[in-house]
Parts: sequence; C-alpha cells; structure tokens
Amino acid sequence: MKLAHENGMKVLLDGQGNDEIFAGYHAYFGFYFYELLREIRWVTLAKEMSRTSGDSGTRFRFRHWDICCCPRPAGFRPEAAVCGWMAPEFYQAHAGHSDADDRMRKAKDLNTALRESVLYSSIPHLLRLEDKNSMRWSMESRVPFLDYRLVEYVLSLAPDRKIRGE
Repeated sequence: MKLAHENGMKVLLDGQGNDEIFAGYHAYFGFYFYELLREIRWVTLAKEMSRTSGDSGTRFRFRHWDICCCPRPAGFRPEAAVCGWMAPEFYQAHAGHSDADDRMRKAKDLNTALRESVLYSSIPHLLRLEDKNSMRWSMESRVPFLDYRLVEYVLSLAPDRKIRGE
C-alpha cells in the first residue's frame, strides 16, 4: 500500500477471499475427505488421498480428517496435536479460542467450512487489516473475490468443483 501510494495509485484490487471460497488452503482438504467418507464415495476418497499424499502440505490436508475420524487415546491433548512444537503450558496460556474457531471445528463438510471462513473466521480479520492498511496510505482497496454474487455462486457448487476444478 505504501509503494502504491508513493507511485500515485488511488485504487488497488486485492485477492482477499480467493483461497477462502475456492478451497485454496491445504486444511480444507480434510473437510472434503471427511465429506467423501460420509457419502460413502470411497473410490473417490482413495484417489483424492492418493493424489495429495506426496504433497508438501500433506500434514495440513489430513488435519481435519484426523480430528473427525480418528479415535483419541486416553490423555489426548488437542493442543499437542495442533502445536506439537510448542510447550503445552504456553499454548494453554495464550491460545484462546474464539467462537469462530469453534464454528470452524464443527464444520463437517467443505462448503460449511468455506462459509465459516468467509463469514466468521479469517476473512473478517483480514478485511479489518486490509481496511486499516489502505486507510493509512489513503488508498481504496477493492476485493472482487468477495463480491456477494461470486461468493454465493461458488459456495453453491459441489465440493469437487472447488478442490479438483472440474
């Protein structure tokens, strides 16, 4: 924003919302996998899991899958699974979960997870930062991927249209 301001630009287009409506983050795959499992689409599930198993983001793709499907051993601490590299005491003292986090954890399908991201979790926070940054530099920032017509249309599509682009 500072660079754009220094170069005399007044209006910028920003890509906020693109990953949240088109399932662009690895974590969304877990919701898709779980949905395939619930719908007894095992062949598609096996193909999708196989297709993504060698990806560098595999751990994140399977995170929600693990949360939904795998039984928890006695003494399981969610904070250890989420932040295994962080001291549990530090995590408990500073993590703090919001209603948006709880809503996202309860999502059982891809479209619900995407809707929660757009309405309650990441997008409201990102737009707040976007607005503050653009105002700081007297810029107008537009977010075309969050046009309500596009969001409504994309969230009405079947999950495999977003994940596979078919």
